Amino acid sequence: MLGVVPLPRLTTSAPPEPSRLLAVEPLRLRAHNAIEHYLDALNRVSPVAERLVRSWSPHGHDWLGVSAVLHADAAGAQPTEVFIGEGQFSFDVEMARRNADAAPDAYVVGLPVTGRMSVTIDGCETLAEAGEGVIVDPARVDRTVLSGEAHFVEFYLPRREMLRLAAEWAPGVEPHAPLFEPHLRAPLAQRLLFMATQAAQLLQAPGPADGKRMLFGRWIEMMGLCLLHEQPLAQAHHRRSAMIAPAPVSLRRAVDFIHAHADTVIGLADIAEAACVSVSSLLRQFNGHLGQSPFAFLRVVRLERARAELRNDGASPVRDVALRWGFQNASKFTRAYQQQFGERPSETRTRRG
Repeated sequence: MLGVVPLPRLTTSAPPEPSRLLAVEPLRLRAHNAIEHYLDALNRVSPVAERLVRSWSPHGHDWLGVSAVLHADAAGAQPTEVFIGEGQFSFDVEMARRNADAAPDAYVVGLPVTGRMSVTIDGCETLAEAGEGVIVDPARVDRTVLSGEAHFVEFYLPRREMLRLAAEWAPGVEPHAPLFEPHLRAPLAQRLLFMATQAAQLLQAPGPADGKRMLFGRWIEMMGLCLLHEQPLAQAHHRRSAMIAPAPVSLRRAVDFIHAHADTVIGLADIAEAACVSVSSLLRQFNGHLGQSPFAFLRVVRLERARAELRNDGASPVRDVALRWGFQNASKFTRAYQQQFGERPSETRTRRG
């Protein structure tokens, strides 16, 4: 994730003043070298990911505005830890995982207010449009891309709090902090955004520190319980895979091959050959590390690609998109799509833009 942190102001040159959700004076940058300087400083302070400008705005007037509100967590957060950050920028940003050990011990909730974001975890891409969101373990995120002309909010939920709430929510069922499905649908994303911004206001209002921490803690509980109640959990095999040894290189080769050839006809033998393993070894690795077969993984990748196409291209009929991504039967494609994303392909197309 972007990982907004408070840094010394590098310039006071003001970009156009867009609307803000946090009542915090933002750091404003508009020169390319100042923006790159800020990202370099952020990479040093928060080395979990390498953040870089993927492409500048085609309009030629680039700008960046970022602000942050710190934790007031009674459970012991450090005073320099960020609770909620807000970013607004004109250019595409890409973040690639660099040092998972440097990730915060927290869930990160990313909410694009405008624009869109893409998060890739274990080779699977999750797309969030404006009004939607994602919830992730930052140590497991391979890559994040934020579109230009974006207004983006992210906040952090301490893992220790989620572990405590999960234990109370389902006693004796889940001994580990829950692992959620990454995509947040719009209704839940908007509720979380409202609660997070309300909690952030408490941290900036005058009042006794102990009372402020107590109120803030209650907001954290409300957000955590809201997620436990509404957000689906990843399947049990995903929770196991987070605790076992890193995936072998051959599995990564197989995953890369599937992503590169998702639009072609490929079989088990093709994937195994690309991974330099036998078919039986390939099946064991997918089941052991990803909890699914190579074909199930390929199906999810194709559904994600079809969804991206439906969001970006209004010209092709749904049946043509289905055929392009390996689904010969439009009705089966619709059922699989609805099961994966909670909406029909036609609904995705209606909501685009």
